[in-house]
Amino acid sequence: MQAPWSPVQTGVLIASLFLVGLAPLFATPIIPSIDFYTHIARFFVLAHIDRDPLLQIYYQADWPSSPDIAWDAISTPLLAFVSPLLGGHLIAVGMFAVLYFGVLISTVFSAANGPC
Repeated sequence: MQAPWSPVQTGVLIASLFLVGLAPLFATPIIPSIDFYTHIARFFVLAHIDRDPLLQIYYQADWPSSPDIAWDAISTPLLAFVSPLLGGHLIAVGMFAVLYFGVLISTVFSAANGPC
């Protein structure tokens, strides 16, 4: 029995659904999230702390060992090159991609290996 979809068609469908799911994210310049921009502000401060003496007076980088540090490590260098609003959108796309493709990959692996 032949599969109804080729791997390329399946990949295009998955990517298309992801892009359609991102459409509301780009419909507004400000992402409607309660504390998202406080995190963006923290990333911005960490990205610019070495160039601004005023920031150096009030802030210092103190990165404890935690799982949340991954977004700090990715987002801080990003906000050194792009504006906070664009950076916020790119970070949100990254977060959605991790969630979307993480669920997709775990579903594929669990279907291939059977239930636990």
